[in-house]
Amino acid sequence: MDPNEILRMIDALEKQRLGATSQGAAGLVEQFRNAASSDAAAKDFFYQTKMALDFVGQSQENREFRDWRELFEKSLEASDQARIFPAVVRLHLEYLALSITRARAQSPEEIAPVMVGLEGFASRVAAASAGTQPVGDRGESGRVIRELWQEPITSSPFLRVVNAQQFVANIKDWEMLVSNYAGMYEKSLLTFWRAGKNPKAVEYWDIRLSLLDDRLSKTQLSSAQGRIAGVERPALEWSRAEELAQIGQQNRAVLSKIEIMKRNPNHPDFEKWVQNVRNTLKPPAPTPPPASPAPAQ
Repeated sequence: MDPNEILRMIDALEKQRLGATSQGAAGLVEQFRNAASSDAAAKDFFYQTKMALDFVGQSQENREFRDWRELFEKSLEASDQARIFPAVVRLHLEYLALSITRARAQSPEEIAPVMVGLEGFASRVAAASAGTQPVGDRGESGRVIRELWQEPITSSPFLRVVNAQQFVANIKDWEMLVSNYAGMYEKSLLTFWRAGKNPKAVEYWDIRLSLLDDRLSKTQLSSAQGRIAGVERPALEWSRAEELAQIGQQNRAVLSKIEIMKRNPNHPDFEKWVQNVRNTLKPPAPTPPPASPAPAQ
């Protein structure tokens, strides 16, 4: 055997595999985006996937699949989730396409448009969170919706059916739950924006505050209202002020923190806040002069 010839063959096989993997990933992205283009397309794609994943190869696969689908759709209607289901499938497929694209992106020029897409997607998930959360009820419809909405995309049925979980398995700084808009911001977008000193980082906290205010307006218990208004909201305002410092607006950050402390003197974190501002404003200790050399003997 010629070792050099074998090594060249291995290199060629590796390049062939990488090319095939890249083509496969690009094909999945296109397929998922097409399936997410409408409610009808998303539902059809889900049912095709379910059939291939769980029923192909069974002795009476068509009849058993029809029975399951009838039971599933009755479960959707009974739990009032028929309107939620297509939206959940579409969001799941969109996020799979976005995740695979991010996994393939290497250069800053490739990553930047992915972050733009992620920003729009996360804002839509955040908006959906202001209404009824599609968490799924008990029964088969609830199980399916929870799988698509609340479980990691590495276990997505749309990836499992084609053994493509590896396309999203090792993405750095990326949220794995379709429903967790906060993770999308905090794991990916905030890091990206902070690196460029982008004020959009502060807008995230404005979204969080708006959602909290919405929850406060719907809360009936006075004790819960007091906690939201007196503890949770000031803590989010403080995080927003910290974000100003992260993007280089130190003066605005300090002034915002002082206003928060004035309005919330009884907050449980008040002492920490005071120490934080003191540390920010306190000038660094002077560097001691170098010690004089010992006299020659």
